[in-house]
Amino acid sequence: MSRNAIFNSLLALGTAIEPLGPGSTWGETGRRLKTPDKCVHPALFQAEPDETFESKLGQMQKRQLSAVWFIYHSAGKDQSAIPAETTSTLIDQIDAKLQANVHRQSLGGSVYAAFIDGQIRKWEGDLDGLTILMIPIRILLP
Repeated sequence: MSRNAIFNSLLALGTAIEPLGPGSTWGETGRRLKTPDKCVHPALFQAEPDETFESKLGQMQKRQLSAVWFIYHSAGKDQSAIPAETTSTLIDQIDAKLQANVHRQSLGGSVYAAFIDGQIRKWEGDLDGLTILMIPIRILLP
């Protein structure tokens, strides 16, 4: 399967998540990153920064792709809201879709596995109402 098909499948998985609770939808999504002030919130953008190929003589090649989901939401604009609660609920939903230790997310059989791998970066938005998340995703190719 092509890289574009794999990355499109990964983004489709993310866009199926209801970002602010049941019935909510993303304001904007895409594979081209935008700054928070240039998009409709909540937003999900996917960057695709790195590929890793490891080869050892006499062994199969290990191939990995990576993606980073950039998520913006403005739940903190409501002064009675707690942006960290919205963020935690959203991360729980993403974790459930990509949780490697419970099941293997294969993006419909196109990859061996896709999972969160690394530190999730959070800027909660308590001061200005804008929350920014960066979620690193590793994709193992068959």
